Amino acid sequence: MCILKGQAVTMNEIKTRYGTFIPYSGEAELRKKNKEPVTYHENGEIASIYFEEIQKVQSPLGEIDAEYLTFYPDGSLKRLFPSYGQLSGYWTEDDEYRLAPVAELTFFGRTFRVHPLCIAFYPSGKVKSFTIWNRDTISVPTKYGEVESNFGFDLTEDGKLKSVEPSFGAKLETEKGVIYPFDTDNYRLSAENNSLVFDEEGDIVKVKTLRTGLKVSTETGIINIKACKAQDPLTGFERLFPLELRFDGGLVEVTCLDKIKECFPADAVEFI
Repeated sequence: MCILKGQAVTMNEIKTRYGTFIPYSGEAELRKKNKEPVTYHENGEIASIYFEEIQKVQSPLGEIDAEYLTFYPDGSLKRLFPSYGQLSGYWTEDDEYRLAPVAELTFFGRTFRVHPLCIAFYPSGKVKSFTIWNRDTISVPTKYGEVESNFGFDLTEDGKLKSVEPSFGAKLETEKGVIYPFDTDNYRLSAENNSLVFDEEGDIVKVKTLRTGLKVSTETGIINIKACKAQDPLTGFERLFPLELRFDGGLVEVTCLDKIKECFPADAVEFI
């Protein structure tokens, strides 16, 4: 159970397995979001708590400052948000970043000291994804070298790197040549289902790239494929959209703007 039974709970205090918290009073405040202080799952368990102020949480990673928590129906921690303010003309990203707590967390045998934006957990308590403020940068080890990210990564339940969102300028050395991974449309709330994806052995299975092109050898000659230009649906101006490359069963599938251009044998492809 998320609420510990047999213990008294006051009107402004909620006891959970991760600590005792005071939910947001609901009174108007400059940076507070318009959210219910406490929500519940259909089974009666707590679904979320929005704190009155940033408090200490005894998370599966140890003690971490947080302002908003969500839970699975079994009461286990789902997501932890160290700060959870509403950006506006009166409360800017600069203001929120200055308020955001710093944490020192260890992944891949190294310690990251950053401002976490969101930490997601599996019901087992293992970390599912780690999202950071885009003003911070971390370096994530892969079999292709270090990948710089200012967004974050997600993990398999046994702790292997599942995907990462590379910063602009990241570089991967592969047997087919250099790949410069980058996604221009990585607007998401958490670092899950990122644009650079790996299998259980750490091999690339999907990547988006603006700079890397393909040189494909065919029976009729050489085909060169590069990122495609199209009208941006938001601005109306023409811009480059990244190629998405998927590697599966000895084939390379090339997609741009969610349209499959073609599949090629991997041994006929070089990166240029």
